[in-house]
Amino acid sequence: MKLPILLAAVLLATPSLLLAQATPATPAPATPAGKPKPLASSDKTFVKNSLEGVYFLTQLAEKERGFERDNPVSDNLKKLARAMGGDGGKIWGEIATVATNHGETLPNQLKGSDKTKVAGLGKLKVDKFEKELAELAEKEAKSLLKVFESGAKSVQHAELKAIVEKWTATVKTFADDAAALAKSAGKK
Repeated sequence: MKLPILLAAVLLATPSLLLAQATPATPAPATPAGKPKPLASSDKTFVKNSLEGVYFLTQLAEKERGFERDNPVSDNLKKLARAMGGDGGKIWGEIATVATNHGETLPNQLKGSDKTKVAGLGKLKVDKFEKELAELAEKEAKSLLKVFESGAKSVQHAELKAIVEKWTATVKTFADDAAALAKSAGKK
């Protein structure tokens, strides 16, 4: 007697199990992708100015690598260019990540006189190239250092504050190394 009852229960449950398997699961309602909170005005200013400065330094580093292929350059210039390209790229990446997460646009080319200055480096002879690149790097790195020092006081976004704290010393090193190189290149 127990067997027919058990068999009846299995037969009644089977269609509901088959139906449950055939019906696709209803996905959970998608949560709307919320727009990130816009950056504060001081944060936007920091992002814009720092990215432009870092971009310029990385372009100088690229110019040195291109020039170096055909011309001898000093080890100090190679070291400076590698630092500006390597650490500069890391700085760019960190700031750009925050910026894009908040809908900010990133500079993707040099503008105006910066473009002219970098293009002009390629026309210089070896003896003038190193001094000119070092002077441009020094000027830009000092300007970028001011942006970072100002950012230490004005930036509100937590990630940007961390970036300022992490990279200010590196930017100062760029400025110091470029100044020393410009000074020594002028003595040749």
